[in-house]
Amino acid sequence: MVEWFGKRRPGGLILPPANDAHAAHRVTRVLGAIGMLGAGLTDTLVLTGWTPWGPLAHPNAYFSYDGEAERTKEWAIHCHASQVLLTDYTQYCSHLGRAYAALTREWAEGHSLAGRAHRTDDRFVGVELFQIESFDARRCKNYPSDPIQITLGLLSGQLAAETSAGASAERGAVDPGESLKAAAVAPL
Repeated sequence: MVEWFGKRRPGGLILPPANDAHAAHRVTRVLGAIGMLGAGLTDTLVLTGWTPWGPLAHPNAYFSYDGEAERTKEWAIHCHASQVLLTDYTQYCSHLGRAYAALTREWAEGHSLAGRAHRTDDRFVGVELFQIESFDARRCKNYPSDPIQITLGLLSGQLAAETSAGASAERGAVDPGESLKAAAVAPL
């Protein structure tokens, strides 16, 4: 994992939210943190993407997409039988994406009975919400700890890596190794 991150040095990662209840999504977040930390990726932008398994606490970014991108997204969802077995997530995502698109147009253009003075791109049919992650020390002390927050803190030098469990316990500091493991396996 670390070798892959070290070779490719991604400029950005899109990961599930820390409160995502889906086990595979939580492990993905932990693996992203391990890769970033192991490869020392101090400049990588981390975007938390919305999933049906865990809402975003503070969405602060969005990407709009057109009809072609929506069809590609539907194709990708249908590649995984689990995504259409009980709930057809293509319909779920399409309806939600279109609702977010309508809200985004309203936020960007404002509401006016006389019509819209500055129209946004009418070609986009959906919007994906994201949260741009930045280090927040309070989120390191949650249980389970957020592995991305620990990683962002360590990489930025705002969180010191403690090697002694005794020293960590005395100061209430976070042990990054144990916290990353706990985040992957702890129930929500």
